[in-house]
Amino acid sequence: MGTKLFVIGRSNLQNRLLSSYLADKLGLECEFSDEARVPRKGSDDDGDQVLVLWECAGERFDVFSRQLDSIESEQDGLRFALYNIGAQKIRYRHILEKGVRGLFFENDLPDVIVKGIDAIMHGELWFSREPMGHIVVDSSPARNKASDNNLLTDREKQILGLLASGARNSEIARRLDISPNTVKSHLYNIYKKIDVPSRLQAALWAAKNLE
Repeated sequence: MGTKLFVIGRSNLQNRLLSSYLADKLGLECEFSDEARVPRKGSDDDGDQVLVLWECAGERFDVFSRQLDSIESEQDGLRFALYNIGAQKIRYRHILEKGVRGLFFENDLPDVIVKGIDAIMHGELWFSREPMGHIVVDSSPARNKASDNNLLTDREKQILGLLASGARNSEIARRLDISPNTVKSHLYNIYKKIDVPSRLQAALWAAKNLE
């Protein structure tokens, strides 16, 4: 199973250079298009992970939102990340449910986008704390058990905070000077304590409960 990257944006030098840069740095098959249309997976893409990086400058986010409402991204096997986000009003919970796995803003450097896409490819989210906070506000209230911040040790809170910021297990291990296996053990205990089944739900819990 491979990963294909589609970059959808305005036909300018910046976007074309970004597309080439991502293909080189990530070692991915990357296709650029200036047509504001969500690509469809072909029969040759069966089993592949398809990530669409969509530019949101100007009115392009509104175009994306309309298309997102009309597709079933989970069924189509598509994942999305948005870049060049400015001052648009975004329904974070909605786009997350529709398959958006990362957000990159106007001032984010290309290296940040590479790091974020790599995290998304490994099944992680790339949302800053502010969007995660909006997602939680739009969500149903957490269970009483999950709202008890005293469930976690200080180390577990550190690890959960890094997870919520988009860090991969290897990065968490490096930053805390512990082994990746120790990170996995902590995450297993964290999920059990706060009663969540996945990394996404843990990140949502963290955005609401960790200071």
